[in-house]
Amino acid sequence: MPTTFVRKNTFVLELDQYGDEALELDFTTSFRHRIRHLVVVAAQGGPSYKTSIPNNRAWLELPEGLKTLDIILEQPTVSPRPESDMDLAQELSIWHSWLFPYLQAIANYVPLTTVIKLDCDGARETLELFKDHLHARFTE
Repeated sequence: MPTTFVRKNTFVLELDQYGDEALELDFTTSFRHRIRHLVVVAAQGGPSYKTSIPNNRAWLELPEGLKTLDIILEQPTVSPRPESDMDLAQELSIWHSWLFPYLQAIANYVPLTTVIKLDCDGARETLELFKDHLHARFTE
């Protein structure tokens, strides 16, 4: 099961592993409406990294009762493959391009009453990207 149950009505969604498919594939609509806390992890290097795109319907169907959305952004700090010709700036550009549509979906579809919390481990570039899309809707 790609979406992990953590505790009562709290789930973890790993975007780099499964994209956001798990929101629809693992749960019925009625079950999704009971989710109160969602943790979204976006890292570099999983099977869906660079290839997945947001499923807007999955984000749209998150319940009005979603209390918190914790977003953990694990920005690349080194190129994932030492043999790669890409430098860190190129890797960051790819990562931001992959992450951008997910941030747009979150900004457009997550209920306005949901508290959005960000953990980007102090990565300035990622914090700026996040602020560009979610403005004042989040706390660090």
